[in-house]
Amino acid sequence: MKILLIYPKVAYMKPWIPIGVLSIASFLRKNGFEDITFFDMNSNNFDVLIPKLNDFDVIGIGGTTIQYNSIISTSKIIREHNKTAKIVFGGAHFSSKKQIEKSMDYCDVCVFGEGEMTVLDICKKKSLEDIAGIAFKRDGLIVYNEDRQFIENLDEIPFPAYDLINLKDFTDTLVDGGRCISIMTGRGCPNNCHFCASPNIWKRKVRYHSLEYTIKHIEHLIKNFNIKNLRIMDDTFTLNKKRVFEFCDLIEKLNVPLQMNFLTGVKCADLEMLKRMRDVGFSLVGFGIECGNTDLLKKISKNISIEDIKMAISNAKQAGLKTECLFMIGNIGETEQSIKDSIELSKQLQSFSSYFQFAVPYPGSRFHEDYTQYGTILNENFDEFNPRKVVFIPDGLTKEKMEYYMEIAMRRL
Repeated sequence: MKILLIYPKVAYMKPWIPIGVLSIASFLRKNGFEDITFFDMNSNNFDVLIPKLNDFDVIGIGGTTIQYNSIISTSKIIREHNKTAKIVFGGAHFSSKKQIEKSMDYCDVCVFGEGEMTVLDICKKKSLEDIAGIAFKRDGLIVYNEDRQFIENLDEIPFPAYDLINLKDFTDTLVDGGRCISIMTGRGCPNNCHFCASPNIWKRKVRYHSLEYTIKHIEHLIKNFNIKNLRIMDDTFTLNKKRVFEFCDLIEKLNVPLQMNFLTGVKCADLEMLKRMRDVGFSLVGFGIECGNTDLLKKISKNISIEDIKMAISNAKQAGLKTECLFMIGNIGETEQSIKDSIELSKQLQSFSSYFQFAVPYPGSRFHEDYTQYGTILNENFDEFNPRKVVFIPDGLTKEKMEYYMEIAMRRL
């Protein structure tokens, strides 16, 4: 069987390494499917692939909301040149049933939830009726199979198939400009933020790779790709304090001068832990703060307080870490006053950097499901779902007001 995995064009930003697609590729290889081609539409002209499209039996296209239009247009081209291949869609965008329903005319199977086991079953040519975690059409009607159970032992998934890409095509950098690579040491987030699709995708369940696996993964990147800078992309890396201390001990034993960044929540910023992280090479922590107004924090189910925020930033600074504070403008319930509160808080925190973006109601989130109760989406074209643009206008605000305050927020950074 010949398998093609496509990483679609990203609408407005430089793409990061497609960890999800590369993990599916490595899992398929582990299970005997060696003839895999990976094609990145962001660094290659799709025209060069067109003459070869008829060679493939299964063609998977995975992506996020900002890649949706590319996914659909690519599928149309594929079907023109290959009438028999099974076209499979997957990725975060298809965690929404509404989006699956819009897309089923352009694919044979739509994968929702975790993809590795599901795509393997498809490649094994199991009956579609017997594959959990997919939607497909039968007699013109969409059939939704039961949810796929999560892989309990993430170590069953080999390291992402980095050999299928040219790392130089991905220019992710740390704050000092050093080239880095993004990795994940676990999947899922326990939080239930209104604007995020994670609760829908991962069901607020957190699973981890073993630390042995994670350290071997890092050693693999150092040895084979000369990587010395890491961005850990877990939603809340420091959720498990004991695990973080054990991770730091193992990193120290590597005796390699690594520089690392990570993301976490303000309630997971213990001072002693952050100091230990700084000792072994962590240099910057990104906090998802979102806003500086107590009422709005509650409305978006953030479950943190202003005091939590201030304490986390203080602890990180005391530990010697640079801090990056991530804010949004335009969530449900946003007002002029709440925007002013966010700008004022960003000033008070005096972090290394504060990053403001407009709130976007991505499919799969509760935000997208109920936005009509709170405001208006300006444009349903997913290419325009860009957090640097106003996509959603909360009741009581205007596009012009939101852009005005964004300019003020960015001017003060």
